[in-house]
Amino acid sequence: MGGEKWPVLVYGSTERNVLKQWILKFSLIDIHEFAESVRENIEEEQKEIIAEYSDEDIFDTFYEIEEDDSNRLVEFVVANNLIIVYFETEIWDEFSIGMEVPEFDNVTDEDKDKVLNFCERFELKFPTFYAGIVGEF
Repeated sequence: MGGEKWPVLVYGSTERNVLKQWILKFSLIDIHEFAESVRENIEEEQKEIIAEYSDEDIFDTFYEIEEDDSNRLVEFVVANNLIIVYFETEIWDEFSIGMEVPEFDNVTDEDKDKVLNFCERFELKFPTFYAGIVGEF
């Protein structure tokens, strides 16, 4: 990660994941279609090995992150009026997602409910206020 970074107050889940886990959690890629493609195109001697793999296992093992994946996640996050949040300046691979809070005293119940519903829909940890780091993804 390069460029400018700055601290921010956030309301959201403190759950941290890497990009591949967020893609899976938000179903940004059809993992069943991907797994089927892998099963069809894998070498014959490996078919027996992956026969017992779940679609999620195949995705985790074989999926290669591409630049489009970052763009896809950013578009999803922005569409939900949220931001990508980092916790440490040394760990840029693992991040969270939340709502930027410009002023603590002005967060509405409606905003809190939107974040809570988002967290419940995607089975994220219960939202809270926390400080994070934002910047170039």
